[in-house]
Amino acid sequence: IADTDPGNPALIGLRERLANAYLDQADRYVDRRLRSDAVRALNAARQLSPANPRSAALEAKIDGLPGGG
Repeated sequence: IADTDPGNPALIGLRERLANAYLDQADRYVDRRLRSDAVRALNAARQLSPANPRSAALEAKIDGLPGGG
């Protein structure tokens, strides 16, 4: 849809829903201590929704995992 109809208002909702699904997945990876998978899911969410308020808190959780910064 983004390629064929970039102005489609439905895209905003779809992007947010998909971003939240990626953030949920990242959170599950954090619970399982799978740092690289959590980072990958967080990055995917940020590509879709850079200003999502959940991202910062999740990044802090990821940073607290072993091997983090």
